[in-house]
Amino acid sequence: MALGSFDYLEVMTSATGAKFTSEVWHRALNCGFKVTASGGEDSISNLHRTPVVGAARVYAHLGDKLDWGRWVDAIREGRTFITNGPLLDFKVNGEMPGGEIRLASAGGSVELSALMETAFAVERVEVLFNGKVVETVPLSEGGRLARLAKRINLAESGWLTLRAVTDRPVFPIDDTHLFAETGPVFVYCGDKPIRSKADAEYFIKWIDDITVMAREDPGWRSDREREHVLGQFAEARKVFEQRAAEAGR
Repeated sequence: MALGSFDYLEVMTSATGAKFTSEVWHRALNCGFKVTASGGEDSISNLHRTPVVGAARVYAHLGDKLDWGRWVDAIREGRTFITNGPLLDFKVNGEMPGGEIRLASAGGSVELSALMETAFAVERVEVLFNGKVVETVPLSEGGRLARLAKRINLAESGWLTLRAVTDRPVFPIDDTHLFAETGPVFVYCGDKPIRSKADAEYFIKWIDDITVMAREDPGWRSDREREHVLGQFAEARKVFEQRAAEAGR
């Protein structure tokens, strides 16, 4: 991620994957990385104890034509939502996920437009700002519909997503809970970047841990290969060190 080697992260997977992977995804967004949320599962269809094909998926907005090139562009630009059931539509000042909004350096207000529809009831529909719940969307029709149109104030750069969840399994969905979340709409206050010192340090700790593991691993094919990989870890660490420093300014 720090070295720009991929465009998306498989956040939505079966068996509680989204609940935990989304927390790491949020930390990445908080460091200013534009990482698209994707979804899918490894389903071996001739074995009975594997996820159902299509239980975890990603939807991408292509516009008025179904086209492979448009799909690739939509993934790269973050025009997606991930789900194992609920369907989401989310806009901020008319911008869909992947879009950007520019406010004055002191911040300002934005207009939220949110819709959730689902065949099976959810327990909560929430708007997140930088990973924290800032609005709870009222539910209707027994938890199968949620709408919100509201203006909120923002004083710092960040990102907004819409999320629908339950804390328990919901028959017949093949997962431990219902989960859906849109890609982020990014909001910038002046020229202030999206940064979080705590989340940058989280990734620094991660890099330090895998660096120790890599040094001790006996499976390298050559010293050159090992030093190349350790060099990549060190380069990535510098990126997060810089972003941690920028968060304190």
